[in-house]
Amino acid sequence: MKLIAENLNIMAPTVAAALEERRPGPLRELVQSGRQAGVEIFDLNVGSHRRRAPAYMEFLLAEIFAPLPATVAVSLDTTCGEALAVGLQLAAEQQRPAIVNALSLEEEKWELVLPLVSRDENCRLVLLLMSPRIPLAAEERLLAVLDSLARLEEAGITPDRLLVDPVVVPLGWEDGHLHSREIIRFLQLLPEAVPAAPATVVGLSNIATRSTGRRIRQEAETVFLAMAAAAGLDYALVNIRHREVMRTARLIRILQGRELFSPAALDN
Repeated sequence: MKLIAENLNIMAPTVAAALEERRPGPLRELVQSGRQAGVEIFDLNVGSHRRRAPAYMEFLLAEIFAPLPATVAVSLDTTCGEALAVGLQLAAEQQRPAIVNALSLEEEKWELVLPLVSRDENCRLVLLLMSPRIPLAAEERLLAVLDSLARLEEAGITPDRLLVDPVVVPLGWEDGHLHSREIIRFLQLLPEAVPAAPATVVGLSNIATRSTGRRIRQEAETVFLAMAAAAGLDYALVNIRHREVMRTARLIRILQGRELFSPAALDN
C-alpha cells in the first residue's frame, strides 16, 4: 500500500496564501515533511478556478517539484481542463509520473478528462464512483467499475492505468457506517469480479468530519486504514500531519514485508 499526501490543498489557508503570494517556502516544507515520512506521491488540489488553477498548477510543478527526483509523483486534482493540461505537460517534461484525479461517473467529467488522458499514455487516472450520488452496496460499485472499464478500454485506456476510488463518506452520515462496511466488501470482491483488476485508492480523511474531534477522527482513520489495507487497498490519500495515521501506515508496510522494522522511524 502506497500513500498519497493530501496536504497541498487550496482549501488549507496556509497553502492558499502561499500559492496566491507565490511563496514556495511553506509548500516545500510540506513536501519535505511528506518525503521524510516515506511519501512519494503528492496530490495537487488547486481548485477549479479557470484563471487561478492553471497558474497554481504551473507554480507547483515548476517551482516546488522541478528540483525533486523524477520518482516523486504528482496527482493532478482539479476539474479545470487547462490546469490538467498544464500539469500533464510539465510532469511529462520532468519525466515525472502523473495521476489525473478528476474523473467520476458524471458525463461532463468524461468529456473533460478522456481527451487529455487519451493523448498521454504515461499518465494514470483516478475514477471516483460517484455521479454525484454515491453507490452504497459493494455490488453496485462493482457494476459501475465494469461499465467504466468497458468505456475506458474503448478509448484505449487499459485497467493497469486506473485507480478506482469507492468514495469514503463520513461515519456521521445516516448510512455512513454502512458505506464503510460496503467499501471493505468492495475491496475484497474487486479482484474476484474483475479480471486484471485496477488498483484502488481511498480518501482516508473523509471517514470523519472535523466536528467529530481530532482524537476520534484520527482513531477512525487509523482503524479504517488497517481494515482497508487488509482487504487489499493499494493507495491511501492521507493527511501527513496526522501522526498516528502515518505511524499506522508505516506499521502496515512493515507487517506486509515491504519495509524493515525500525522503532526509531516509528517515533518520528
